[in-house]
Amino acid sequence: MIYTSPVPDVHIPDVSLSDHVLAECARRPHGAALIDGVTGEVLTYSALDSGSRRAALGLLDVTAPGDVVALISHNEPAYAVALHAALRAGLPVAPINPRLTVDNLIRQLRTAGARVIITSVQAADNAIEAARRVGVDLVYVMGEADWCRPFGELLATQDSSLDVGIEPSTAVAILPHTTGAGGGSKCAVLTHRNLVANLQQHQAVAPVTEFDVFCASVPFCHMYGTTLVLNCGLLGGATVITLPRFELNRYLDVIQRYGVTRGHLAPPILVALANSTEMEHYDLSSVRQATSAAAPIDPDVVRVVEERLGCPIRQGYGATEASPATHVAFDNEFMTVPAGAVGRPLPNTACRIVDLRTGADADAGELWVRGPQVMRGYLGEHALADGWFRTGDLVRVDAQGMFWIVGRLAGPAEYADDRARLTGLLRAHPRVVDATVIGMPGSGGEQLPHALVVANGGVDARCLLDWIRRQGARLCSVEFVDWLPGRVAMKSVAT
Repeated sequence: MIYTSPVPDVHIPDVSLSDHVLAECARRPHGAALIDGVTGEVLTYSALDSGSRRAALGLLDVTAPGDVVALISHNEPAYAVALHAALRAGLPVAPINPRLTVDNLIRQLRTAGARVIITSVQAADNAIEAARRVGVDLVYVMGEADWCRPFGELLATQDSSLDVGIEPSTAVAILPHTTGAGGGSKCAVLTHRNLVANLQQHQAVAPVTEFDVFCASVPFCHMYGTTLVLNCGLLGGATVITLPRFELNRYLDVIQRYGVTRGHLAPPILVALANSTEMEHYDLSSVRQATSAAAPIDPDVVRVVEERLGCPIRQGYGATEASPATHVAFDNEFMTVPAGAVGRPLPNTACRIVDLRTGADADAGELWVRGPQVMRGYLGEHALADGWFRTGDLVRVDAQGMFWIVGRLAGPAEYADDRARLTGLLRAHPRVVDATVIGMPGSGGEQLPHALVVANGGVDARCLLDWIRRQGARLCSVEFVDWLPGRVAMKSVAT
């Protein structure tokens, strides 16, 4: 049985991502496209449009066709300029988490085959060292840092004419890193058409307008932040307030000061809001509704935050490989979607639920997804068979057609037990909000245990490695992330 959306298919324009997202800039030239939530810096739609065009011409002068641009930056207005400059130049972008260690940056730069790096000032030191060790000569910084070229060099030309032939259905736009449904670090190949499609699908059921204000507290280096916050906001003419990282009081201040209308949450943010003793000191009445994504959420946490925030919160679902959204709570039924459900499939999206034992369609099993937003395949691997992406997530559908995430497939059996034990040990650490352990390839082809950790501060990688060693276990490396891209069992919340 194939499940489809109750909403008719939408038209997908045959244009590049930047041409689609920035098409209306001229209509609102003085409108605020992005505002830095820390400094107050305003980037207008006119400045975003002209700056990304000029920087695209600058990139064309120093790159060859197909060169991959690694974007290693915290959320800031210049991120949008750099992203759309590379895309307008026809260069694939590999967004990389700026909080990674040098070794992990090196791994991801090599996986993506990056030839150029654009970095924020905060991430510059690690980016420069990683670039030196992998042989990337072109490193630009959005600001000032030693041993980097200023991003402003790329903006030097005043010529705004730009004519780069981009075939949306085949040209690669973004190469986001993911563990993939089968584990291991790899890059999903997302074309311009994939990303334009996801924007159109989302706009059909949860339209964004120029009266909306978003707070970008989820990182742009994740597809959730890139598509559903940054580009959805810009496409609809909204104002996007950027935060380099989630800090509770600053986040609440941004909502109050700028009148944020829609919340974009992740489980760690929800936990922080649920535990907050500060929310009653802020006027948060501008927020009409909020969506949490990136991992399942605890209904008890949601109920607490809904009461404190004063608006409904629902869960969405997707995957990096799907640009990322496949299921959301539609605006016209937002209030009636049960808490914990992930809504219905987006338009143009087909789903199968496959029984793991028989391979037959079932009411509960592994979710397979097919649609124009689904990646072409993983970089360096074959394309998806028949276009179906096997998500690795276990789902069920209720009598009303709502989808529910109920679990995640275990990795290879020989690693599952060790990973489960290591994950349990990490979650027992008082400074760890949540964690998972994946297998990373070692120099001899073996799988080494690598931890993805959501922490609440006051702990570093060495501390956690020592903690695991004292428990008689072995962990090779730790990577701190803002949330986990799979099933997450959040710690209980005091209410």
